[in-house]
Amino acid sequence: MAVKKSSKTKKPRKSKETPPAQEQAAPSGWMAHPIFGIANPRPEKRRMPWFGWLGLAIMVLAEIFLTPGDHPLALAFTPIMWSGYILFVDGWIWQRHGDSYFIERRREFPMLFLISILLWSMFEVINFKTRTWHYDNIPSVGMREFLGAWAYGTIIPALFRTWDFFATLKMFEKAPAHHVKVTPFKLAFSFIFGVACIGIPLLMSDYWANFLIPCIWLGFIFLVEPINYLLNIPRISIFRQLEMGNSKSLWQLLVAGLFCGVIWESFNAEAVRAGGLVWIYTLNQFWVNLGFGIYPIRNDSMPLMGFGGYPPFIWENFVMYELIKYAMQGNKMWKTPGQPHQDDGLPTE
Repeated sequence: MAVKKSSKTKKPRKSKETPPAQEQAAPSGWMAHPIFGIANPRPEKRRMPWFGWLGLAIMVLAEIFLTPGDHPLALAFTPIMWSGYILFVDGWIWQRHGDSYFIERRREFPMLFLISILLWSMFEVINFKTRTWHYDNIPSVGMREFLGAWAYGTIIPALFRTWDFFATLKMFEKAPAHHVKVTPFKLAFSFIFGVACIGIPLLMSDYWANFLIPCIWLGFIFLVEPINYLLNIPRISIFRQLEMGNSKSLWQLLVAGLFCGVIWESFNAEAVRAGGLVWIYTLNQFWVNLGFGIYPIRNDSMPLMGFGGYPPFIWENFVMYELIKYAMQGNKMWKTPGQPHQDDGLPTE
C-alpha cells in the first residue's frame, strides 16, 4: 500500500520592509553659520522683534530732528544713527532666520562693543603719526570721551551685522569655487609683508606715513590672516575658506564694507551740514587727485577712490576680532545659555 508523502508547508516569503525614512539632519558647522549664508532656514515664520522697530524709529526720528538745521542731536548724530541701524538690521536678520545679538548672542554683544572701542582706539593712536583725519566741533571734556566711546563701539557691530544680513540674502551663492593653494611659504610671506606694511610707514616722516596709509590699512590683513589660518578653524580665516573653495563669504564681506562706507560718509555729510561733531580728512594730495570729494562744498572730504579703503577695513576688523575672540575663548565664555555652540560641527580639515 503506497504511502502518500506529506506535502511540506511552504514558509511565506519575508517581504522586504522598507526602512522608515529618516529625517534629514539640519546642516551644522561653518556652512550653516550666518557669515556663509543661511543653509537651513527654520520653517516657522518670524516677525520683526520690537528692538528692530525701535532701531528704525531711532533713525527716522534722528533724520527728522536733524533736518531743520543746527540741533543738539547733530553732536551725536553718527553714533545715534549707527545704534538705530544695528538694532534694525539685527532684528531684520532674526526675522530672516539668522542669529540675533540681542536674542541668541546676548553675551557676545557687550564684548563685541568693547573690542570695537579698543580696536578703533588703536587706529586713533596710529593716526597720531599718519594724520589722516581729525575732528571738528569737538565737545567739552567728558562728553567728548563719552561720544567717542559710543561711536567707536558701534563700528564693528555695524560692519558685522551688514555682512550677516547680506549672507541671509544669499548673495554670491554662485561665486566661483576656485581652491586657492595656501603653502607655508605664502603664509610666512604674508606675515612678514603685513609687519612691513604696518611698521615701515610709522618709522618714516609724517608726510610719507600719510602717503602710505593704504599699506597700514592692508597690513593687518596680511599680518593676522596667517595666524588665524594656522588655528585650523575655517570660520575665522578667509585664507582657509578660499582654500576650501568658498569665495562667497569674501565677496559678501567686501561688499558689506563698501556699503557701510557709503552710509558712514553720508552720516558725516549730514552732520557737516548741521554743524555737528564730524571727522575731516587730511589725505595726501596724491590720493585726493585720484578722485573727487563727496562733499562738493568742502576740500577736505573723502576722495572717491578713498571708498576703496572700506572693504579691506572690514576684513582687517574681522580677522582681528576673531583672533581676540579665540584667545579669550569667546565661543565658550560668551555663549548664551540654551543656545547652540557657534562652532559645533566645524570641520578641521
